[in-house]
Amino acid sequence: MLDGVAAGSWFHTTELFGPVLGLMRAETLDDALRLQNSTGYGLTAGLHSLDPVEIAHWCEKVEAGNLYVNRHMTGAIVQRQSFGGWKRSSIGPGAKAGGPNYVAQFGFWRDRNEPDAPVQAPTLFSERIIGRASDLTEADVHWLRAAAASDQRAWDAEFGVEHDRTGLASESNVFRYRPLPHLEVRVGPGAAPRDLVRLRLAAAVTGTRLDVTRSSERDAADGAPVRSAGDYADGLAHRAEPARIRVLGAPEPELLAAAAAHGHSVLRGPVLLSGRRSCSACSASRR
Repeated sequence: MLDGVAAGSWFHTTELFGPVLGLMRAETLDDALRLQNSTGYGLTAGLHSLDPVEIAHWCEKVEAGNLYVNRHMTGAIVQRQSFGGWKRSSIGPGAKAGGPNYVAQFGFWRDRNEPDAPVQAPTLFSERIIGRASDLTEADVHWLRAAAASDQRAWDAEFGVEHDRTGLASESNVFRYRPLPHLEVRVGPGAAPRDLVRLRLAAAVTGTRLDVTRSSERDAADGAPVRSAGDYADGLAHRAEPARIRVLGAPEPELLAAAAAHGHSVLRGPVLLSGRRSCSACSASRR
């Protein structure tokens, strides 16, 4: 055990695995949260408190994948405490091992068929997003409206609610989602005009900001900045934090090489109608 660990020191900012404990002192809960969230890592966090206001505040503000309140912090159990972290304590898209999204990330997904009519009326925000887009066919608009309806169903059933599937009487094991602060979108060769609109619909539901760049001036009518593949890849090499990048169209070899070398996650599958699949790109899960 090491007492008196200084804020910003190597011991504070380095993720250590082993039988070693560092002690830091904080004046308030918010001060402790500031120290806890400033490391760049976020695998597991714990709090012991009898104050429900403190507990709720900490659960909302702490940046970690597994949160433990008034219990021990080791020995996560599949499904009950599905395991995975945030920031540099995650690998790839961050689906938590033992959770409802883990196996799905190893599959390849595609739309089964063309959509029927949406089962619910379009919302004002979805119609505005679709209406601002250019070069859409009538079939594209129909597909996007069906996608927006699917997003809302996915939000109501999965992403916007908390789940405790184990249902134990002795403890609460809550699985919940939080929106990514931002998602990088790289529009490359072969992206369809509706692809970016589809992603904007999903991001609007989850509350995620999209940072969009294009590989060429072609079809850049939406004002998204254009960056060459080499320039974009060079920027990835100098990032302090890992990024999640959604590629629309063909992924550039330079981007893939830079992402693999520097720990960034690239999502490169086809753009899908399914809200259950599309909204997951804009969300991170917490237990």
